[in-house]
Amino acid sequence: MERLTDMDIFYFYSEHLDNPCATVINEKKHTIRPFYEKLATEALKIMTNPYAKSLLEKKIGECL
Repeated sequence: MERLTDMDIFYFYSEHLDNPCATVINEKKHTIRPFYEKLATEALKIMTNPYAKSLLEKKIGECL
């Protein structure tokens, strides 16, 4: 099985952090962005490409 590159990981989480799944409950929009923030933060621990890691850190910071 082919391993994802660190840039693949960045692109995956970047897309989901920018456009998380959402639903409307009682006229209020709820997303699963916090879930993706947690997973992306965990992914940083295994990333070795400093450029991709830096990009993901910045993307996570934009969400806070």
